[in-house]
Amino acid sequence: MSENTKVYTLKATCKKCGHDFTYTRTGNLMGSPRSVCDTCNRRKGAALRLHVISVEE
Repeated sequence: MSENTKVYTLKATCKKCGHDFTYTRTGNLMGSPRSVCDTCNRRKGAALRLHVISVEE
């Protein structure tokens, strides 16, 4: 499993300001997630609640 070409569409909710946004991510979800809220710029991974919307192979 060295090559993982799945594309994940994720929904993130900031626990600090409540802003919802979506983004896509390629590869392994076990790495570091995007951890910056577009609205309040809180830079903590734990500040975002992530939900996988779809996975494309």
